[in-house]
Amino acid sequence: LALNVRRTRANRYDCLCCFKSKVHPHEVNDPQGCCCCYAPRCQPTDNVVKKVMGEIGNHTIRTTPGKIITLVFWLGVFVAGVAGAFQIQKDFRLEWFFPEGSYVGTFLEINEEYFSTGTRFSIYTNGVDIFTKQDKMNELSSYLMQQGFIRDSSISNYWVNFRPDPTVAVASTRDQFYQDLWSWAKTSSYKRSIRWVADACNQEDTEASCDPTRGVGHTRVDATLRRLEDGSERFEAMSAMRKDISAIFGDDSGMEVFPFGQDFLYWEENGVIDTELVRNLVIAGGIVFVILSATIPRPRIAVIVSLAICMSVLELVGFVHWWGVSINGTTTVYMLICLGLAVDYSAHIGHIFNLSSGLAQDRAHEAMTRIGPSVFHALFSTILAVLVLSASKSYVFQVFFKVLCLVTLIAGFKGLWLLPV
Repeated sequence: LALNVRRTRANRYDCLCCFKSKVHPHEVNDPQGCCCCYAPRCQPTDNVVKKVMGEIGNHTIRTTPGKIITLVFWLGVFVAGVAGAFQIQKDFRLEWFFPEGSYVGTFLEINEEYFSTGTRFSIYTNGVDIFTKQDKMNELSSYLMQQGFIRDSSISNYWVNFRPDPTVAVASTRDQFYQDLWSWAKTSSYKRSIRWVADACNQEDTEASCDPTRGVGHTRVDATLRRLEDGSERFEAMSAMRKDISAIFGDDSGMEVFPFGQDFLYWEENGVIDTELVRNLVIAGGIVFVILSATIPRPRIAVIVSLAICMSVLELVGFVHWWGVSINGTTTVYMLICLGLAVDYSAHIGHIFNLSSGLAQDRAHEAMTRIGPSVFHALFSTILAVLVLSASKSYVFQVFFKVLCLVTLIAGFKGLWLLPV
């Protein structure tokens, strides 16, 4: 308000306020923009947007062809949105956060295309008595060789090298078994794959005092997954290994024998992100409906407005898929934010419709001409605000631009066009 007073005292236009008017004084209660500066027959008080909205409403609300065109168009949008929503992928890669064209980004792209061999991971045993679980270790080794998503040549398995022929008998006593394993391990390349209970066995300068008969504390078997195309495939492979390995060893806790890799930290998200997104959207949508019911105390109007908002969010999810965006933590946050943005456009139209009187067509037309210009200005100004992000090379801002641009266009025109019809 203070800035607006300063503008009027300086006799500046309320639109394009960098320019001063040399003719008419610009009072606070007499808004005059610069939209008509070079059109002598156009007056700022003509309410051009309001007249345009009224003409559009006359064709879409009051004529049957206009209604049919509107419903067919938005049915097509809805079908395309639903189709995209069912095809959207769950995926996330840490390298997406490197800007496009950067040295690191280019290196990673070339390395992925020509030299990528897959994701390295290890299978750990924690406090497992290897002597009593020899059959399980043989089964684990066989399991790793049979999995199509694991590169056979990448498996580095100390157990297979210690016992190349499982049919050959081993020491019958526990102490002798671990003594033989220690004698083999300390001179092999797999020495670091075995951590003994006795700390002296894990350090070269104290090996002389090592007591291997106390057993093995932890072991590790290394392998590499083949290139998996998307987040869902990676999560399914990781989950399948966890389930199968736990079943082999009868480990219900999943803490005695388990696969783990550095990238698994990011793959976890792909398994739950879709469920989390749907749950949070439903919760937020329920709260929105309660608020709409309080502000628009007409159940039918509140339900129709809520339906328009839900359709907008569903179409948003579908169209971000067609624009090349996948579901991950970043896009989930933006979509939840956009649910709140989608409310404004339809809620304002529904509110004015509720306050108007007369036939349904007259009330819908009044909503378009009375609040429609303000809704259009909100839509247009939001598009202008996010348009500057369209050239960004940052993944975060690219996704933000796409999601916000889509929700503004879909929810905005749904409120201005479809809802009145």
